[in-house]
Amino acid sequence: PWHSLTRSLYMATMETTKLPAPPKLKKSYRWVLYTFLGLVGLTICVLVIGGLVIRHAVKSFVQNHTQTQPMALPKIEDGPEKMEQLTGKFMAFKAALDADTIPEPWILTADDLNAVVDSIPPIKDKLFFSIDGSQVNAKFSLSLEQLTKGKFKGRYLNGVAHLKVGVANQFLNISIDAIEANAKPLPGYLMRIIRQKNLADALNNNVNQAQTIQQIDTLEVKDDQIVIKGRSLFQ
Repeated sequence: PWHSLTRSLYMATMETTKLPAPPKLKKSYRWVLYTFLGLVGLTICVLVIGGLVIRHAVKSFVQNHTQTQPMALPKIEDGPEKMEQLTGKFMAFKAALDADTIPEPWILTADDLNAVVDSIPPIKDKLFFSIDGSQVNAKFSLSLEQLTKGKFKGRYLNGVAHLKVGVANQFLNISIDAIEANAKPLPGYLMRIIRQKNLADALNNNVNQAQTIQQIDTLEVKDDQIVIKGRSLFQ
């Protein structure tokens, strides 16, 4: 029963949560933007929380894990310029892979991730990434009133999510390991649902994007960066 309920709630939330289409780029390069949209899929998981809260009337969740004011997030500086630079670096990385040569590692910083967030209006000013050593974190501040279509007026879901990012067996894995809201861990039953979701599933299941993922040798988070190394498909 729990599995069926969880699936129905997730599908209902997905139907009402539409991220904008990525900017038009050469087809072979579009997957990078989808990758970032997958990473930002944290927002979708937060919406699932909102759906669970309203459907189960978990008032204790609202009292313990929400606040009456939004959390101020750092402003993203020079987002469009950084996004253009990021796209250029990826295009060079992908072109080398397509030529069956091993490119220099593609380095992603928190500034790069935040430049992508800045380019997506529905989550702009609501999500902010940081990379601390080998840990990817995402601070969020979301209006629970907006998530629940008018209910829980004046309540905000403010917190931070800790993500796991990697590549294994030629599959991209992006998952949420832990979430704190209002400086408190989310209830275990919610985290059990959220941890099961690979936010990169749509990428892994897309033929064109999966081929590019298969050209990634390693994806490692270290020294406040995400380091992506390519490989030849014929190795």
